[in-house]
Amino acid sequence: MTPWLQRRLQQAVVSELTLQPRHSVLAKDFNVFRSDLDYSVVFALEPTPQQVILVTEFIDRHRQFLPFLGELEFYTTDEWQQKQALEKRHRELFTLIRSFRKITWQVKAFAQAPSEFHRQKARNALKRIAGVRSKDFELEDIRAAMEQKLKIFLRNVTFEKEIASPDAVQLFSHHLGWEFGTSLKQNDLAVQLTATDCVFFASLLPDGTVAFPEAVEALEELRREPRVREMFSALCRAEWLLCQSVRRQKGEPDSSLEDWVTHLSNLTFTNAAR
Repeated sequence: MTPWLQRRLQQAVVSELTLQPRHSVLAKDFNVFRSDLDYSVVFALEPTPQQVILVTEFIDRHRQFLPFLGELEFYTTDEWQQKQALEKRHRELFTLIRSFRKITWQVKAFAQAPSEFHRQKARNALKRIAGVRSKDFELEDIRAAMEQKLKIFLRNVTFEKEIASPDAVQLFSHHLGWEFGTSLKQNDLAVQLTATDCVFFASLLPDGTVAFPEAVEALEELRREPRVREMFSALCRAEWLLCQSVRRQKGEPDSSLEDWVTHLSNLTFTNAAR
């Protein structure tokens, strides 16, 4: 499928590009009836705006008979190699954040589904991402399963003292689009996240100081720890790379996007210099 589509795209747009499948295909759980096939379009050199438009229009036309074709991202070869290296080095971290975000998207997709087919597709995706095996499950079970994944990720992180911030949970939720409850359903998946857990994970996220400037002191305290600083810098760089793709898709200047790119560049430079 991918080699055929790539050849047609090279013939239609430019020969020096490749199609890189993402996420579900790489995880080997792609199913043509329940999954979208997302691609990263990788150009040897910086693509022109017209080339990006031509690729987008090409995929739009093919969706008429390949409806499972999903979202596109656009990178240069150098950017793609950087992205791959970051995700390989911090595989668990990137997988966890991607899972939280995909759960949020699928919950919205379920709520807005136009048909029973689309609702079932979203339900299957939620179960697959969260690892819930029960046929009958509630969204609270999904929440508990994902927070358990977070707890496992954090289990080897220890602190000499508790670090608390009243904005910790809000900050974490803001970045991931995730709503945390103060208590969870009491079953075998139940887990209680501490304020320290939330502040630690929030310290890894690039938009923390923008969304909640009051939490800067607690976050900076954690970012002085080498492990945290390395993961924080990796996420900042990955977000910066994604912004390059968004820039190409927009095609026109966007002041809010440019402000965010500048912020990310400053964060990456500052942490690399420490």
